[in-house]
Amino acid sequence: LRTAPAADVELALAEREHAGADTDRAADLDEFLRLASRELAEVITAAASDAGVIARQAAVVQNALSEQLRSSRAPVVVETMELTTVINQTVEIVPDSCRDLVSIELDPSLKSLGSVRTARTVLRLVVQNLIINAAEAVRAAGHDHGVVRFSAEVVSEAGQDKLLLRCADTGVGITAENLERVFERGYSTKRGSGNLGIGLHWCATAVNALGGRIWATSDGAGRGATMHLVIPLFDTHATVSLEAA
Repeated sequence: LRTAPAADVELALAEREHAGADTDRAADLDEFLRLASRELAEVITAAASDAGVIARQAAVVQNALSEQLRSSRAPVVVETMELTTVINQTVEIVPDSCRDLVSIELDPSLKSLGSVRTARTVLRLVVQNLIINAAEAVRAAGHDHGVVRFSAEVVSEAGQDKLLLRCADTGVGITAENLERVFERGYSTKRGSGNLGIGLHWCATAVNALGGRIWATSDGAGRGATMHLVIPLFDTHATVSLEAA
């Protein structure tokens, strides 16, 4: 906005009013105003896009802080849940600007798992971030609409059952050199690339604190991406402190 030619336009408008019979000067000013108007329109469009990204980032932060504030008073965060229910409830709190961009598909494997017992609050926040990130990837790909598909299975690692949740999107994809970088603190790509810069780093930190892990796979730019989340499952007597999460 600081580089927009607003002052030049104001001067040109003032001079145009006094151009009088000088038709050549009037024509030059009209041409300048036409070009300047186009430039102003481009600047405003870019600013609106940037403001939209800021709003979506703020929504992620606000929702995460609100959820953490509520759950910080809860003595137990390990709960038994249906994955389909958790994902559907999470979709409801995703910002409209992201939710309208994607259709959520739930693979039958989610329902076939039945109930699982894990850190519901952390899982819901991670799923929320994954949906927002996927929607941004769809936006970055230039698509009007995309698909986010969740699937899951139980795997065994070091003698412990863990939930493997996959979140696949039809967005812009991730190049090989950025598959690990997308989880770094403060990492972001250029405007419109779809990376919020904070969501995936928070996901990795929270999941690692629970003894899980998260990673990304993609066939490359323009071919979508899949986030793989492994999070421990707990027995009916287990609890997890929020400090650990």
